[in-house]
Amino acid sequence: MSSPLDKIINWFESLPPAQQIDVAFLVSSMPGLNVDSSSDNMASDFINQLSELRDGKIREQALIVCLKALIENLIISRRSDPDGWKKTKAMLKQLAKEKENPRFAEMAERKEFEGAQWVSSCKKWNEMARIHLTNEKIDYWFNFG
Repeated sequence: MSSPLDKIINWFESLPPAQQIDVAFLVSSMPGLNVDSSSDNMASDFINQLSELRDGKIREQALIVCLKALIENLIISRRSDPDGWKKTKAMLKQLAKEKENPRFAEMAERKEFEGAQWVSSCKKWNEMARIHLTNEKIDYWFNFG
């Protein structure tokens, strides 16, 4: 039986590179992690540090619970709603019009793509978490995995 931490890492590694950096940056505030935000290897440094923290089942279980909470609170809850991305796009388009600045229009177009990517990544997280990151599944892995 693979660890729930492996499922989290697999989800992370399936993300586009820009999202990997985003997640690594936001989650690296967790005590025990010391990821250099200026590093060109931020995503791989993040994964390497997670691997180093896998020191026995008790610590790994704590790591799983912390990562789940941080990812769901800092990322999934804020990036999974397509309407939120649409509102951001509309706001940027309005700024482009009001300020007569095409840069805001370019940002608006990127937000549509970025939003679609994040909504998809959040959906994949929710599907994975529903199967592998319930309290019961984490307890089962801890006791029998």
